[in-house]
Amino acid sequence: MKVPFYILGLLLRYGPQHGYKLMQLIEERISDFAKIKLPTLYYHLQKLDEQAYISRSMDKEGNRPEKFIYTITEKGINYYDVLYNQMLEEEYSPEFAIDGVLFYSDQADQSVLFSKLEKKKNDLGIKIEQIKNHKITSMAHIDDQGQKCAELIFDHHICHLEAEYSWLNSVLKGLKI
Repeated sequence: MKVPFYILGLLLRYGPQHGYKLMQLIEERISDFAKIKLPTLYYHLQKLDEQAYISRSMDKEGNRPEKFIYTITEKGINYYDVLYNQMLEEEYSPEFAIDGVLFYSDQADQSVLFSKLEKKKNDLGIKIEQIKNHKITSMAHIDDQGQKCAELIFDHHICHLEAEYSWLNSVLKGLKI
């Protein structure tokens, strides 16, 4: 549901695109919150085309090889609206692998556990800084209309990561007792 939602949304916002350009848009615009790999993208493009939510046509520029250009159809616009509402109504139910690790932590080598938890915390600190920096560089390239939503999205992710970082500090302190 999520990958088709993002693909259709990008085609709606940016118009007809070829697969590689869609991947560039994913990397540049939504990769902080939408994890879509190239094979997954092409799989969903094929499925969306088969269901007539998008159409594809061949394009050839100069000496470059032919490539498919994907365009959202009227049926695709309607499906996007359905997906949009489903995403809006989706229940928040996070699942954290680390909870399972902690559940079984009494069976683990404690020095390895602490070492890996410290690494996880440090990696989170780096990720927080990367997203803050990406926010700064991205905001300069986003039009006025999109800036408020982009800022809210970045802040949402920063808030979650900072909460996880703080929680890991508590875990490390709590386990040392």
